[in-house]
Amino acid sequence: NVPCSTPAGIQVVDTGDCCGKLQVKWNKSPELDVAGYNVFYGATGMERIPLTALADKDNPSIYLSPDDLLITRNEDRAGSPNVYEITVSCYDSSGNESAPSAPVSGDPFPDESDFAAAIDDSTVNPAKAPPAESFTVATAGENELALSWSLPSSLSCASPEGFQGYRLYRSESAFTAGATIPASARIADESILGPAAGAYTDTGLLGCRTYNYAIATVNCDDSLVQSYTWASPGGGDYGTGSGQPTDVTACPPPSLAGTTAGWQRIFVTLR
Repeated sequence: NVPCSTPAGIQVVDTGDCCGKLQVKWNKSPELDVAGYNVFYGATGMERIPLTALADKDNPSIYLSPDDLLITRNEDRAGSPNVYEITVSCYDSSGNESAPSAPVSGDPFPDESDFAAAIDDSTVNPAKAPPAESFTVATAGENELALSWSLPSSLSCASPEGFQGYRLYRSESAFTAGATIPASARIADESILGPAAGAYTDTGLLGCRTYNYAIATVNCDDSLVQSYTWASPGGGDYGTGSGQPTDVTACPPPSLAGTTAGWQRIFVTLR
């Protein structure tokens, strides 16, 4: 059997997603019995690896994300980027597969996300999310403090969902600017504070005690923003970073556990 013709018009661009994503598209093969396409990709100079997911025969395009095999991120434009070669083949209803297309790749600067520019970009360059903004701490219920913040307004990538979320830290000592905050101070992380999160209530605190807080944005590669966001008590660019919870409920009165007589004294044990 004669296989379908090799797909033409292969293009690849960086979608601009915060976590890094490539989109590949090509011209639909003209044969009527085309069943689908195979997309192959791999680092330049390496054997190309077939992608498991197949594009719809009537919608010749597919997304490749860092979750796909071999797609890794170029963290620093000053470093050596991972440039991927992309090829596409088609197969028909009988399983006959065409020869793969000529590989396409590219590493333009700045990154290219528009197919109309006809510039291939096959490097994954996720943006770094900036710090959260308007970070404040306020009294909530008894022995509780309410933390709130807003999405970074200077997020440059296409989707605010493109970073993992936030990590919150608490300390009874003030945080030092530029110092690394130990993991032991973490009270919540991106597993419960996703990109859409903007509030957290810290419970089980002791009343009339000052607690200091810091928040960090978590990038797709698990790295944190270069600086944590916090403020000294009473104000700052991001609001108040510390607070004192209330404690208005009196503790229960002690009960008498026992007494012991001594020389001119009585020892009382309470519980």
